[in-house]
Amino acid sequence: MIKSKSYHILLTGGGALAMREMLLRQFPKATVMPEPVLANARGLAKLAARPGF
Repeated sequence: MIKSKSYHILLTGGGALAMREMLLRQFPKATVMPEPVLANARGLAKLAARPGF
């Protein structure tokens, strides 16, 4: 039995901002995060705030 794997592509960072159109042509279902330049920092801050991290 083959299990289907599903995943989401999140585009972050200055490169996502600069290359948005090309990346979305290659990955049409990808999501460019709001304020992509700060998205990585926000995600890491949320991770660090989790209990037990």
